[in-house]
Amino acid sequence: MIGFSKFNIRAGIPAEEALLHACQLLRCAEATVSDALDHLILNDRSLVSGAGQHIETALR
Repeated sequence: MIGFSKFNIRAGIPAEEALLHACQLLRCAEATVSDALDHLILNDRSLVSGAGQHIETALR
């Protein structure tokens, strides 16, 4: 598709800065998942662990 973009960046914000910010948010989410796993049991732990795997994949 011509002109199609998966991501929108606010006008005036460089793409590199937006990507750095997204990475910082993903790292914070990864740390939150890691901390949460220490306090969860069984099914809840599996669910949060799955979310953590998605975050790790996004950071690659």
